[in-house]
Amino acid sequence: MKRFLLLTCFLFYICPAYAQKPVKSGLAAVKALGAKQASVALSASHLSKSAAGVSLLKSASAPLSSAVSAKINAAALARKAADIHSFSAKPQPDGHIFAAVAERDPSVRFSGTVFEVEYNGQKEIYGAVATHIIPAAPNDLLGIPRYFVATVYLPGDPQPHHIPAEIVAVSPVNMLDIALVKFAKFGEQWLTPYKLGEITNETELHSVGFTHQGFVFIPKRKILATLPYSIRTTMPLRAGERSGLCGSPVLNAKNELVGIHTGSSMDAPFEDIPAFHSRSFVTPARYLKVLVDSYHNQGRGEMPFYIDDTHFINLNPDEYVVSYRLIGANRQTLTSEWINFRISHTRLESALQKNPQAKFLQLTTRKATWSTFGTALIENTAPDAHLPETVYLYDLQQHQLVRWMKR
Repeated sequence: MKRFLLLTCFLFYICPAYAQKPVKSGLAAVKALGAKQASVALSASHLSKSAAGVSLLKSASAPLSSAVSAKINAAALARKAADIHSFSAKPQPDGHIFAAVAERDPSVRFSGTVFEVEYNGQKEIYGAVATHIIPAAPNDLLGIPRYFVATVYLPGDPQPHHIPAEIVAVSPVNMLDIALVKFAKFGEQWLTPYKLGEITNETELHSVGFTHQGFVFIPKRKILATLPYSIRTTMPLRAGERSGLCGSPVLNAKNELVGIHTGSSMDAPFEDIPAFHSRSFVTPARYLKVLVDSYHNQGRGEMPFYIDDTHFINLNPDEYVVSYRLIGANRQTLTSEWINFRISHTRLESALQKNPQAKFLQLTTRKATWSTFGTALIENTAPDAHLPETVYLYDLQQHQLVRWMKR
């Protein structure tokens, strides 16, 4: 019941529920503007959905006092029109993304991303979804089980294509919240995978995906922070318009996959982002390679858990942290925390700053496990669960793992 409420929280407040109409390009309006007294041909309701559109309206409504100012304004309008077109032209849903539909409620859909990697010299096609869309208990009403059907929509094709799919590797909700999908081979003919990329000089990213009401395109996601384990961006859609967007691709200027959208905060005006935008959370795409390695190696792999921006402990991809302790030189506990749901790197970093004398960090982890028939992915964080655990002891001063043990 607790996990069901958490999933509901994700659906309505963190994960992206109802489609946002794509921003209009405004090109028709630009063509309609005269050199002298421009009349606005596109309504404010269309252009005000982007900052460039607001600027375009302001420029269009200003009187032109001379031929020189007319040329200057015309050039400015052309630049703004190009900006609007490059960021706001609506793409079509295609084989880059897929929809995963909840079996018990077909009106609930989630986004998935198609990508490719090279493994042992061969290109391979995979999908990615957010782990938290998987039911946390067999009786959960919503979510996508281990075996599901991916739905792909192609331009000019009125019929959707349905592809059997399986979730073959996961990073738990508690950790990076991404899961790897393998498709039936015959379905790959309808897929167009993204190439993995990096953030270079971009200050903004864009994304496409499905909400519970349909396809959506989100331009101009301002980059707020790039951390080793997360990319933070703005989220222009309000909380009630995002459900289902988790698992969608986040793309750089080259249309390369740089991350998977895994959630966002509730609507609130922040000083560092536009009013009524929210912060969103993106797992860097490079971790998908770790899941691919895990898939090829019977679930084994090395997923870094970052202690700070440079130091980390390698965990297995399916492990999740349930508690940590900071220990002094005399083996005394300085502080500890039990993780009820999701590990907070901010709180861990704060604890380290408040206890600079700490000699060791002790991490206790468990493994996510599939229920019978793969209907749910179990991540039990209860202190009294008596589940198998692994304990890691990390030397904070030498920056190395001292030992680890299973219990």
